[in-house]
Amino acid sequence: MSMHAGRAKLHEAFKQLTRRWQQTQRDWQDPASRAFEQKYLTPLESDVRTVSTAMARMSESLQRARRDCDCD
Repeated sequence: MSMHAGRAKLHEAFKQLTRRWQQTQRDWQDPASRAFEQKYLTPLESDVRTVSTAMARMSESLQRARRDCDCD
């Protein structure tokens, strides 16, 4: 799988998780659900952004290395 495809898959999985969490919140609205969101989901959003940025940079670096080595 290419870095670009992996990044797209990560974004889609997080979007799906977000949609399902919103559906879950319709039935689960108590201190435990808020604690779960704060402990797991909120940090995960930041982590996904960080990983996505790193993946984009890594992809650029790999492309540059391929060009420099003429390894296409």
